[in-house]
Amino acid sequence: MKFTSHTLPEFRDLFKELPQEVQEVAREAYRRFESDPYSPSLRFKHLDNPKLCSVHVKYDYRAVGRVKGNHIYWAWIGTKPDFERKFPKKRKKK
Repeated sequence: MKFTSHTLPEFRDLFKELPQEVQEVAREAYRRFESDPYSPSLRFKHLDNPKLCSVHVKYDYRAVGRVKGNHIYWAWIGTKPDFERKFPKKRKKK
């Protein structure tokens, strides 16, 4: 499935705060996503909330978007530790 990407104001605000090097890598990842969202380097996946997805921007950075049909509205970008705090995995009950 191809997606149309949109960046939300809150994403752009967070993006501006990233180091320049990370901004450049994020731009490359965005272009890669537009041409092949399932590129292995992006590690595209849905989160526990199926309306949210994430991509791997750089080793220690992630981006999160809201999925609506074939559109993704990128809303958050930040470090992997911040990602893990903001979007914790739900533990399966035994």
